[in-house]
Amino acid sequence: MAATPAAGSVDCMCELAIKAHSRLHITLIDLGGVTRRKYGGVGMMLESPATAVTVRPSDTLALNLPSSAEERTRKEAVGLLTRLARKVRRLPLEINVDQHVPEHVGLGSKTALLLAILAAARRALSLKLSDGDLQHISGRGGTSGVGIHGFFLGGCTVDCGQHRSREDFEFLPSSASPPDTVSLLTSRHEIPAEWRIYLLIPPAIRRTIEQEVALFRENTPIPRDEVLDTLATVHHGVVPAVIRADLRLLTESLVHLHQIGFKRRELEAQSSLVKNLYRELCRRNLGAVGMSSWGPTIYVIAEPGAYRSAESTAAIAASISGCQYIATRGWNRGFELI
Repeated sequence: MAATPAAGSVDCMCELAIKAHSRLHITLIDLGGVTRRKYGGVGMMLESPATAVTVRPSDTLALNLPSSAEERTRKEAVGLLTRLARKVRRLPLEINVDQHVPEHVGLGSKTALLLAILAAARRALSLKLSDGDLQHISGRGGTSGVGIHGFFLGGCTVDCGQHRSREDFEFLPSSASPPDTVSLLTSRHEIPAEWRIYLLIPPAIRRTIEQEVALFRENTPIPRDEVLDTLATVHHGVVPAVIRADLRLLTESLVHLHQIGFKRRELEAQSSLVKNLYRELCRRNLGAVGMSSWGPTIYVIAEPGAYRSAESTAAIAASISGCQYIATRGWNRGFELI
């Protein structure tokens, strides 16, 4: 992407790099119109994988994405810079995406990329934009605020989504419903430093926006009792488990969440390979097991001394053709200035 800079008073002062972290999305909460809020969710930021964006002074605006980036991602990044340019008039930057979280595997790659570009431009050009401004310009965080709040705060975040009118019963993915406001953050907690997180990313089902919309419409509204059960399990299961570093409670809570509500339907919509992988990891009792977002990433959270968990998850990943394996941990800080 290249454009002639418009007239303005903004000058690029420095070259710098921003590192943005991926996230686990544990579950969405209200997709049934049960409460006066819609959506909401809970998740955790991860140390890796991560996205790295470098910006340097340039006479024109240039955006360089990896060849692996999908066309849809390129269009969204260009749209992002167009929205930013309307606010600041001039963007004398060369923007290089040096490292990218895998796309469409449930790790929040799009949110990490767009916010990293915005944060890098803000710092390099000394733009008078708040975190909230960057969140709004990104167009993300409508369905769940986990990634968009975790980018700045790290840790385990919980949000209560968007205000819902009494007549509003349409539920859509973030990609199809740019928010007027970012999902409201309700709490943020430190992820226990001793927990280890193992990611298994088998060959993915890559869905178009139209397919994502269809899946939401086919699977909502969620019945009232399942929404309330999800709400209770998040706030009286997942949250205290993180606060108290209670891995047993987290394990029990995740098992239950994958049997109810929208999380159950996300898992059911996945391939047999992903569903069988999830069940096998649960059966082996290797830790707290879940599927992040729509998948296909399956995660295992274990204690650091649980060598059987590390060895077994790595062996299982190696037995699946094309399955990527990442050993990581929670991330309790926001994005990094490198």
